[in-house]
Amino acid sequence: GRILNESLTSQKMHSGNINAIKITKPGFITASSDRRLRIFDWEKGDYYDFGKKHSSGMWGLDVNAEKHLLGTSGLGFVTLYDTRSHLPVIHLENHTSWIRTLQIHAEKDLLVTGSADSEAHVFDLRYCRPLHRMRHTTAENAMSTRTQEVRSLKCVGSRLITGCYDGFTREWDLITGQLNDIIPGRAGGKPIEVIQACCKRMVSVDWDGVITCIQDSSISDTFY
Repeated sequence: GRILNESLTSQKMHSGNINAIKITKPGFITASSDRRLRIFDWEKGDYYDFGKKHSSGMWGLDVNAEKHLLGTSGLGFVTLYDTRSHLPVIHLENHTSWIRTLQIHAEKDLLVTGSADSEAHVFDLRYCRPLHRMRHTTAENAMSTRTQEVRSLKCVGSRLITGCYDGFTREWDLITGQLNDIIPGRAGGKPIEVIQACCKRMVSVDWDGVITCIQDSSISDTFY
């Protein structure tokens, strides 16, 4: 990946693909398949490593400024760092395959992860204990492990919305772990890569760049 600054010059930041990016106070942080997290500082115009080199490429990334937490994930593991000390505070090996996506739900003190092993996990940060495992197997995708892969997720209040490789979006109850609804995608749907929620709407984007917008009166005007 390269950085384009105001003078239209670029700077190589990673030796592999950048799989996730988050805006932070000093600039932005990136997670890469080269096994590194790096922060680019707007004022200094340069980047530096965050933490040590990981054991696998990095896929998931989330930052919660209120809790001073940064979470990142790779092959079967997720690590939470203190953003002030840059030291790890929690390390979980809670999946059997790549953890594609994660979110720190500060309002409810939860960590939610979604993996290529077909599961989403909910972890209680306050008491450091697992709460739920949500399997994404259906009659249609049961023959293929890959179609069960959890590619994206978004916590909206007490609900969890997940997007899968099979093109379906699922709604779960974060408190009980129960599946509330399965929302089919378009015909021949492709993997759901991005989910966002705001202003009474849930928006998902699939692998082909097709955007689906669903009206939902329970979603507040806050951007999730």
